[in-house]
Formats: sequence, structure tokens, C-alpha cells
Amino acid sequence: MKKLILVSMGVLCSIVLFGQTNFQKLSMSEAAAKAKAEGKMIFVDLYTSWCGPCKMMSDKIFPDQELGEYMNERFVCVKYDAEKDDEGKVLAEKYSVTSYPTFLLLNERLALENQIVGGVAKPEEFPPLVEEALKFSVAALSRQYDEGNRDVVFLSHYLEELKKAHMDELAEKVCASFLSSASDAEKTSFGSWFIFDSEAMTPWGSDAFNYILNHFEQFANTVGEEKVLNKLSRSFETKLIKILGMQDGMTDLDKVAEQMAPFEFNAKQRLEMYVAMCEPIKNIQEGRCTNKDVENLLMLCEKVFPMTPGDRLTKFYTSVLGIVELEGTSSQKERVQQLNEFILKHTDNTELRLIIENAMMQWNR
Repeated sequence: MKKLILVSMGVLCSIVLFGQTNFQKLSMSEAAAKAKAEGKMIFVDLYTSWCGPCKMMSDKIFPDQELGEYMNERFVCVKYDAEKDDEGKVLAEKYSVTSYPTFLLLNERLALENQIVGGVAKPEEFPPLVEEALKFSVAALSRQYDEGNRDVVFLSHYLEELKKAHMDELAEKVCASFLSSASDAEKTSFGSWFIFDSEAMTPWGSDAFNYILNHFEQFANTVGEEKVLNKLSRSFETKLIKILGMQDGMTDLDKVAEQMAPFEFNAKQRLEMYVAMCEPIKNIQEGRCTNKDVENLLMLCEKVFPMTPGDRLTKFYTSVLGIVELEGTSSQKERVQQLNEFILKHTDNTELRLIIENAMMQWNR
């Protein structure tokens, strides 16, 4: 009877093991050796403990039997916490991983063939992503690029795959090659708009961004004025948020304001108030702070914050209000608390709520 129970348990364990994606506890060198011996590739799940989609993939997607059969047949699968495991930290830095989950598809030499960023809602949605990533191997395209292929159609295809894989640094480099190789007609074509519409490839101040400014009418005729205005608005806002969040200095502020002036986009009023907020901040930073500067900044915060989407507000909320909390009068500090309470009451952005709650605890000490 005991033997029968043990055999049954063994069979059950085998079903559980092989009925789901088999993530093995191996180092990368061990995974490479096993992949070579079995004639497979290596699949790496890079996750973090705080990532909701990572947990969903682990709990709901990878345990699926059909997906497990698909993955186990093709890959030696491993997973690492990108913030806690040494292997995970190295891989995240090597491949500039900033979004989670990220899935790396490596060959037996540990060279990156491609990567998939983000989770799926259903198990059956994952194999097509893997197939596409393998079919349009970034590694193969990179080899062609390194060998000197600068054909405009090839560069456009390469950029599209880099964008899907969120390989932003390399995409920006290839984008520069595209700009120098393509004609104006090719650059402003409908098929090339995905390049210029990408914030990663065409951030404010880049050659590609300036190209949009200088060829606004051509792009508007091709893809529609609204799309071009939305792209410019996003880039201006990203740059201004970096200034307000103290990531960038004030050096480019006048240029941003000058470039924004001719265009009418939906968020322009908010962005103009971002620019106005920078003036008192600049005076305060340079030691020319007056109570009028603090008052102007606080009044703008009271107007701007309620109309700013939470995901943007998280990037500069404490850096701006912290100045008022540090330099303001008692009544101004009280208004800061009232603004905190108002935003808390009206936002559903979890990250913003945590930022405000932590700030209120710090400021109330």
C-alpha cells in the first residue's frame, strides 16, 4: 500500500511538473549548458516582487498545461528577480530592462535573439508572441545592421522590431541612420510615422523631433494634423515634467516655450502653466526667493495639479510642493495640506496616493 501511494504521488508530481512551464533553478551558465545539450533556446523571465502582471503570469498563465508543453519543448526556462537575484540584476542591466515582466529569448551562447515585454491575459495569447519574436529575430536584424545594411525598408523594419522589444537605446541609434538614409518623402510617409510617433526614438531635442517641427505640414497631410499635434504635445510635456521634477535643468525652458507657441493642442493650457511654474522655481533655486515667488508657485500648483493626469503628476508632485513646504509661510503650508487632501480624494492613481501619503507624513513630523 505504501509503495502504491509513493508511486501515485510520483506520477502526480510528474503531471504537475510537466503540465506547466518548467522554470528550473539554474544559473545562466548551467542553463546554457543544458540548452546546448538538449538543442533548445533559453527563456528568461525577469520579474520583480512588486509587479502585478509578473505575478499574474506566474500564477495564471505559465501553469497552463498547453502553454507548458509548448514552452518546455522549445526552451530551458529560468526566472530571476531583477532586483534581488544576482543573475537577474546582471541581465536587467545588460539588456537595459526597465519594464516588467520582460522575457528574454537567448541562444545557447547566451546571446539575445529577441525579448518580449509585458504579460498577456490568456495562456493561448503567449505562443504567438514567442513565434513572432523568433521569426523577426532582433539578433539577426542587428547582424545585418552591423554588416552595413542601410536600406531604408530594412531600417524601417528593424526599428519596428526594436520598438516592439522596447530596446530604446539601440532604436535611437538606428533612427539616426534612418534619418540620414531616407528621403523626405520616405520619412514623412504614413509607413514611417510609427518612428516619429515613438517617444523613445524621437524625444524632445532629438534630430527626429526637430525634423517633425520643420516638416509639420508634410506629416499633417500624411497622417493627420491631430496625430502630429498629439505627438508634439507628449514630447513637450515629457520635457517640462523632467524640468519640474528636477531631472533636467532650466537651460532649455525658453526653447521649449518658443517651440510650443505656434501650435494649438489640447493640453497647451496645462503645459503653459508648467512653463509658468518654472519661473518662481528658478528664482528659488538661485537664491532669489521671495514670498511672492512661493505664492505664485502655490497658486499655479492649485490650478495645475487638479487638471494633470496622475501618471504625470507622480513625476514632479513632491519636488514642486516640497519647495513650498520648505520656503512657505504657515498659511501657505496649510494650503499645501489642503491640496494634498483634495488630490487624494479625487485620484485613483495608486502610485500618486502613496507619494502624497508619504509626503504628508514627512511634512507633518
